[in-house]
This record gives sequence, C-alpha cells and structure tokens, in this order.
Amino acid sequence: MDMSEKETQTKGQISEDSETVPDIRIGERIRARRNRPKSFLSRITVNEIIGYSLSLTFFVLAVAVFIGKGMPSGSSRQFQNMMTGIFLLYSIYRFVVTRAKAAQKRRIDSINDHRRKLGEESPDDRDE
Repeated sequence: MDMSEKETQTKGQISEDSETVPDIRIGERIRARRNRPKSFLSRITVNEIIGYSLSLTFFVLAVAVFIGKGMPSGSSRQFQNMMTGIFLLYSIYRFVVTRAKAAQKRRIDSINDHRRKLGEESPDDRDE
C-alpha cells in the first residue's frame, strides 16, 4: 500500500496523534459547534424569563377576564371583551419582543465571540 492509498483511507478521519480533522470544511465545523446540545439554563437569560413570564401572565389574565373571573360583577360584556383583547394583544406583543431581543443578543454575542477568536476588537471595545 503506497502513501496515496493510505491518505485516501484516512481522509476525514481523526489521526491518532492529532485531535483535529485535517480535511473538515469550515462550514461543517460551524454547524457542528452550533448543533452541540446545550442545557436549557445556559441558553435562557433573566430578561427572557421575565419577558416570557409576563407574556404568560397577561395571557392568563386575558382568559380570566374573558370567562368573567377577573372583572367586577357590574361590568358589561363589551368592556370584558375589550379588556380581553387588550391583554391578549399585549401578551402577544411581549412574547414577540422578548423573542426578538433574545435572538438579537445571541447574534451579537456570536459575532463578538468570533471577533475575539480572530483577535479583533469588537465595536463596543473601541475608543472613540
């Protein structure tokens, strides 16, 4: 077996003396890093917990007002429906905003991590 056959057989496999894969593409490495399983608590922030909790609270409040438990007994059905709509819309708004801000923070953190790995300064670290 000559050298070219050996290289063909071991191409893409981890060599015994090295822990890196010499023939792996950069995109595959990024996907492998991105798809690593993470624990739930390492992915969620305090702001997300508060935002999703408020969204759930306002949704429950909307349901309570709709069935008549959260309103005084003398209030009209039209007022109850209006308050249900307001609470429901605010619940949806809070959920969407929380999700968007969390995604934005993750993107910014990912960019800053990548810059740190490359040895560059992030825009937040630069002096004006």
